[in-house]
Amino acid sequence: MAFSPETGTGSSSANSYIDVAFADTFHSDRGNAAWASADNASKQAALVKATDYLDQTFSFLGERATEAQALEFPRDYGDGKQPLPAKLKQATAVLALEALTKDLNPSLSPEGQIKRKKADVLEKEYFEVKRTVTIRPKIEGLLSGLIPPRSGNARVVRA
Repeated sequence: MAFSPETGTGSSSANSYIDVAFADTFHSDRGNAAWASADNASKQAALVKATDYLDQTFSFLGERATEAQALEFPRDYGDGKQPLPAKLKQATAVLALEALTKDLNPSLSPEGQIKRKKADVLEKEYFEVKRTVTIRPKIEGLLSGLIPPRSGNARVVRA
């Protein structure tokens, strides 16, 4: 599939929330040399990975604007289709920079992590798989207002 940024129309073929030009400006403003030095194809792939991560990781408020759209945005909050939020675009750019150098959501599997293998009676023992969760407070901060508050993190206001 070719690189196809969402324009706010609810495209059925979109695979990124932002285009390379938006990400270039975002990272240039912040002096992120790693982004500037990447080639265009790598940037596009990183933007698709960042968009995939956002759509697979977060439950967003509202409903998808259309059944046919490929991505979770644009959303309908009960008052019609809304444009792509600026914070969503920024979160995509931040994650894309990370996606240039590492997997945003690595899979953990015991295969290849065998501690002991016994041939007679076919016994295998695996190392304990330790799940590590990458916490991305910057992303969750950018998405506040677009995602429901996490339990225990709700803001309390006294009257």
